[in-house]
Amino acid sequence: MSVIEMINDIRQEQRLTWAELAQVSGVTINTLYNWRHGFAKPTLANVEKTLDALNYELDLHQKG
Repeated sequence: MSVIEMINDIRQEQRLTWAELAQVSGVTINTLYNWRHGFAKPTLANVEKTLDALNYELDLHQKG
């Protein structure tokens, strides 16, 4: 599952539209659209802003 798919699942669980997510995260609706349609890949900074708006955080762990 991709990052944008995970963000979309969380967004739907929280009953937010893409426009509402853009507003609360500070990531433009055009940027979110480009992620969803594969025109652009999300930057780490924008993923963090989006997850923060959804009350989630990015947590990396070493494999193995």
